[in-house]
Amino acid sequence: MKRLVVTMFAGLALAVTAAPFKDGERVCFFGDSVTHWSYYTHPVNVFYYTRYPESDIRIWNCGTGGATAGDAMIAVEGDVLARKPTHVVILFGMNDCGMTWYLPTASKWMHERGDLLANFRKALPALYEKVRAGAPEASFTFCTLVPWDDALKFKGREDEVGPVGVTAAEVGFCDVVRALHAKVGGGFVDYYTPMLAWNVGHQKTDPYVSLSPDRIHPREPGGLFMAATFLRAQGGHRCVCDVTIDAAATKAVRGENASVSGLKRTASGGVSFMLLEKSLPYPVEKKALAMADEIGFWDEFNRENLAVKGLADGNWTLVIDGSNTVVTASAADWAKGVNLAKCATPTER
Repeated sequence: MKRLVVTMFAGLALAVTAAPFKDGERVCFFGDSVTHWSYYTHPVNVFYYTRYPESDIRIWNCGTGGATAGDAMIAVEGDVLARKPTHVVILFGMNDCGMTWYLPTASKWMHERGDLLANFRKALPALYEKVRAGAPEASFTFCTLVPWDDALKFKGREDEVGPVGVTAAEVGFCDVVRALHAKVGGGFVDYYTPMLAWNVGHQKTDPYVSLSPDRIHPREPGGLFMAATFLRAQGGHRCVCDVTIDAAATKAVRGENASVSGLKRTASGGVSFMLLEKSLPYPVEKKALAMADEIGFWDEFNRENLAVKGLADGNWTLVIDGSNTVVTASAADWAKGVNLAKCATPTER
């Protein structure tokens, strides 16, 4: 088998509506159980850790299960301000919406739902003002609610009736978030619209599937979907690397976010070189691999592209550090480029 021989070093030496975190940022994700469970905050944290390893960006999960925007007033000092944040991401509203009020067994007075929305109109701005007063230099990102999944069916429990009407009621709570953002500025991330669209679209053929398999909390696939939505809103993220080698000319013609050295031809007609990447690929969890494929995560957020042009026809194998066989592809595919983030490189073994 023909071989490409590479020595690699890990780099350890929608509309854009929010700015990427900067070097030195101290970020607090402030929210309820959707935040507390870490399924979307953890991927965002890992993305920054691997994509910008030279930067000092610190991210804290300050979520509290069951909290409303009003409840969170109590947690501001200890959970957020004590960390001296330079950026605060706010995601509240699900508990403010009062899911149990929408149960068929709820008492009549509980169906007077207007008070809940009125309370949220007061509580969310008040929460923002308290955080801003304690961290006057901090910037903010406001997030709409994750959609409660009214329509989700559970196998073996098809006749079970849960709270009905929560998904529609959340629209008003999302509007409160939008209004606050319009008033004070900062970043904005809409989770409600794309997540609801995903659920509705997929449930046309499979009523048992949801980004939130318990109706409210995303797991690994939904968390990656949320993280991608957040990163997409920030925009401007660099690739892991994009390298192009001209084997015939024995030279590197492109080296975005990476450097190539020691390039030489091999006896088989391949090339050998050292590649220093300034970032690491994002390690997608196995449970989220299908979601990564579906939403185009690899090309948009995890592009570790290596292209080698000028190879003779046939299949060529990438070997790293002399013994780690990584991937085999045709000369035509190598000329177009292979995304190494999808491969098991030595850093992932």
